[in-house]
Amino acid sequence: MKKKVMALALGCVQLFPVLVFAAERIEHESHVHGLVDMTVVIDQDKVNISLDSPAMNMVGFEHKAESESDINKVHEVEAILKATSKLFAIRGADCEGEAVVVDISGLIGSDDHEHHHADLEAQYQFSCDNTDNLTGIDVLLLKEFPAIERINVEWISNDKAGAAQLTQDNSFIPLD
Repeated sequence: MKKKVMALALGCVQLFPVLVFAAERIEHESHVHGLVDMTVVIDQDKVNISLDSPAMNMVGFEHKAESESDINKVHEVEAILKATSKLFAIRGADCEGEAVVVDISGLIGSDDHEHHHADLEAQYQFSCDNTDNLTGIDVLLLKEFPAIERINVEWISNDKAGAAQLTQDNSFIPLD
């Protein structure tokens, strides 16, 4: 038991710099039209995915939604972002979506009358039978939102880490 606790603690210590680097990289490269930043963390039986995208990539505008048409478009995109089966196909392990959080607050709500570049953010958590068997993730998000030109992915698992650039022609993250 002590060995397992020690190994888990050591694993968390090793993950910390990678996660900090990923967060800093996303922060520095944020808000480029056509670009989405994605982070995948595989920890024991969980797969966590975070997305950060300029609103323009998905709704076609960045201002606060005021017209009925704009408000409907934002809610349509929100519904798509909550439908995990339309966005991700996790290969090699039986995974089920557990939790989804989509933040559209940059587009809905009171307007501060300042021009800003609104982003959409989403977090997903999947529970999997055996993450050791994961071979990769098909990112179907590119098919849902053709304005996305590239997704920069950084991923870390229980024993590996990597990065990938996804495009309309290559939407698979190899994890083995």
